[in-house]
Amino acid sequence: GPMTLLLRAVQEKLRVRVITRNARHVRGICTGFLVAFDWHCNLVSENAFILSGGFSL
Repeated sequence: GPMTLLLRAVQEKLRVRVITRNARHVRGICTGFLVAFDWHCNLVSENAFILSGGFSL
């Protein structure tokens, strides 16, 4: 499941892309190396690059 993928990203130091959205639009995109996460999907990343706003699906 998704938690297994997050755990693999932490253990193997993989770069991840996080896409935040609301009902109609993408709010932002962040890429970086995942350091930690919890069961509420709070994420901690390092060397993150944030691209934000103005996207539509």
